[in-house]
Amino acid sequence: MPYLLRPPPHSTDAHNPLFTYTLNDNDYATTLIHQVQDLQAWGWQISHHDENDPVYIDAVLATERCVKQRRRRTQMVFGEVVGVGERVGVWGVWEREREARGVRGVRGGRR
Repeated sequence: MPYLLRPPPHSTDAHNPLFTYTLNDNDYATTLIHQVQDLQAWGWQISHHDENDPVYIDAVLATERCVKQRRRRTQMVFGEVVGVGERVGVWGVWEREREARGVRGVRGGRR
Protein backbone atom coordinates (compact mmCIF):
# COMPACT_ATOMS: atom_id res chain seq x y z
CA MET A 1 0.00 0.00 0.00
CA PRO A 2 1.64 3.21 -1.13
CA TYR A 3 1.84 6.59 0.53
CA LEU A 4 1.01 9.93 -1.09
CA LEU A 5 3.10 12.93 -0.03
CA ARG A 6 1.67 16.36 -0.86
CA PRO A 7 2.82 19.88 0.03
CA PRO A 8 1.04 21.82 2.78
CA PRO A 9 -2.35 23.23 1.68
CA HIS A 10 -1.15 26.81 2.27
CA SER A 11 1.93 26.28 0.05
CA THR A 12 2.26 27.72 -3.45
CA ASP A 13 3.05 24.17 -4.62
CA ALA A 14 -0.10 22.65 -3.09
CA HIS A 15 -1.84 22.19 -6.44
CA ASN A 16 1.25 21.40 -8.49
CA PRO A 17 1.33 17.66 -9.33
CA LEU A 18 5.12 17.81 -9.70
CA PHE A 19 5.32 18.10 -5.91
CA THR A 20 3.12 15.05 -5.27
CA TYR A 21 5.21 11.99 -4.47
CA THR A 22 4.40 8.33 -4.01
CA LEU A 23 6.32 5.91 -1.83
CA ASN A 24 5.77 2.20 -1.48
CA ASP A 25 5.92 0.66 1.99
CA ASN A 26 9.48 -0.63 1.54
CA ASP A 27 10.87 2.79 0.58
CA TYR A 28 9.14 4.42 3.50
CA ALA A 29 10.10 1.84 6.08
CA THR A 30 13.75 1.46 5.16
CA THR A 31 15.23 4.66 3.83
CA LEU A 32 12.99 7.69 4.07
CA ILE A 33 11.08 7.28 7.34
CA HIS A 34 12.81 10.21 9.10
CA GLN A 35 12.51 12.51 6.10
CA VAL A 36 8.80 11.72 5.71
CA GLN A 37 8.22 12.31 9.43
CA ASP A 38 9.99 15.68 9.15
CA LEU A 39 7.92 16.66 6.10
CA GLN A 40 4.75 15.73 7.97
CA ALA A 41 5.84 17.83 10.96
CA TRP A 42 6.42 20.73 8.54
CA GLY A 43 2.84 20.55 7.26
CA TRP A 44 3.08 18.12 4.35
CA GLN A 45 0.07 15.85 3.91
CA ILE A 46 1.02 12.17 4.18
CA SER A 47 -1.73 9.68 3.38
CA HIS A 48 -1.81 5.91 3.05
CA HIS A 49 -3.81 4.54 0.08
CA ASP A 50 -4.75 1.32 -1.61
CA GLU A 51 -3.33 0.96 -5.14
CA ASN A 52 -6.90 0.95 -6.52
CA ASP A 53 -7.95 4.08 -4.63
CA PRO A 54 -9.24 6.74 -7.10
CA VAL A 55 -7.45 9.52 -5.18
CA TYR A 56 -4.13 7.68 -5.52
CA ILE A 57 -4.70 6.85 -9.21
CA ASP A 58 -5.66 10.45 -10.05
CA ALA A 59 -2.58 11.80 -8.26
CA VAL A 60 -0.27 9.36 -10.06
CA LEU A 61 -1.77 10.15 -13.49
CA ALA A 62 -1.53 13.92 -12.91
CA THR A 63 2.08 13.59 -11.79
CA GLU A 64 2.98 11.44 -14.80
CA ARG A 65 1.42 14.01 -17.17
CA CYS A 66 3.44 16.84 -15.60
CA VAL A 67 6.67 14.82 -15.67
CA LYS A 68 6.15 14.05 -19.38
CA GLN A 69 5.49 17.73 -20.14
CA ARG A 70 8.59 18.69 -18.20
CA ARG A 71 10.68 16.09 -20.04
CA ARG A 72 9.51 17.48 -23.41
CA ARG A 73 10.81 20.91 -22.38
CA THR A 74 14.26 19.56 -21.49
CA GLN A 75 17.02 18.81 -24.01
CA MET A 76 20.68 17.88 -24.12
CA VAL A 77 22.78 20.36 -26.11
CA PHE A 78 26.48 19.52 -26.40
CA GLY A 79 26.29 17.42 -23.25
CA GLU A 80 24.54 20.13 -21.22
CA VAL A 81 20.97 19.89 -19.94
CA VAL A 82 18.99 22.83 -21.31
CA GLY A 83 15.47 23.57 -20.11
CA VAL A 84 13.73 22.85 -16.87
CA GLY A 85 15.76 19.77 -15.90
CA GLU A 86 15.01 16.80 -13.70
CA ARG A 87 12.24 16.58 -11.13
CA VAL A 88 13.48 16.82 -7.55
CA GLY A 89 13.03 13.63 -5.50
CA VAL A 90 11.74 13.25 -1.96
CA TRP A 91 15.25 13.64 -0.52
CA GLY A 92 15.74 16.89 -2.47
CA VAL A 93 12.39 18.23 -1.30
CA TRP A 94 13.29 17.37 2.29
CA GLU A 95 16.64 19.19 1.94
CA ARG A 96 14.93 22.25 0.44
CA GLU A 97 12.36 22.35 3.25
CA ARG A 98 15.07 21.83 5.89
CA GLU A 99 17.12 24.73 4.52
CA ALA A 100 14.04 26.97 4.28
CA ARG A 101 13.33 26.34 7.95
CA GLY A 102 16.94 26.77 9.03
CA VAL A 103 17.16 23.26 10.49
CA ARG A 104 20.72 22.00 10.91
CA GLY A 105 22.03 18.49 10.60
CA VAL A 106 20.74 15.38 8.93
CA ARG A 107 18.15 13.32 10.73
CA GLY A 108 18.36 9.63 9.95
CA GLY A 109 21.22 9.88 7.48
CA ARG A 110 21.18 9.33 3.74
CA ARG A 111 21.46 5.79 2.45
